Amino acid sequence: MIPNNLEEVEALLDMKIYQAGIQLFEDEWESDDPDVAFRTSDDEYLIIMNANFKTPYTRVHRKAHEFSHTLYSDIQHGEAYHFSPYLRNKDEVVANHGGIKILTEIIYHEMPIEEGDWMKFMDVMNLPLEYESIVQECVRTA
Repeated sequence: MIPNNLEEVEALLDMKIYQAGIQLFEDEWESDDPDVAFRTSDDEYLIIMNANFKTPYTRVHRKAHEFSHTLYSDIQHGEAYHFSPYLRNKDEVVANHGGIKILTEIIYHEMPIEEGDWMKFMDVMNLPLEYESIVQECVRTA
């Protein structure tokens, strides 16, 4: 079952980020400044999490979303992707799907498919209904 405390999930996610060679930082910006993923001129990928960002989305979901940008988006030098939970454009759709896939693989990878509770995942991650089909697919294939 998905844990009610997401600290263990976040620790496993952090390990995946570091294993991918991506630098992860935390900073304190304004409450409306989103988290960001970007690529430096040295071809390094960085994720910066804003500790003050006010949003209904969980920190672990936001971090997985940014990680997904580094894995699946074609980030050019100096280009930055800010956390956006909406399914507005191709890069956000890819990052939202990829972030959910990363988290479901962490949580459900050794669990029998019949125990994968996608509704609980939606609830714990505080995801809106438009994520339902993505979450169902990712839990089913984790």
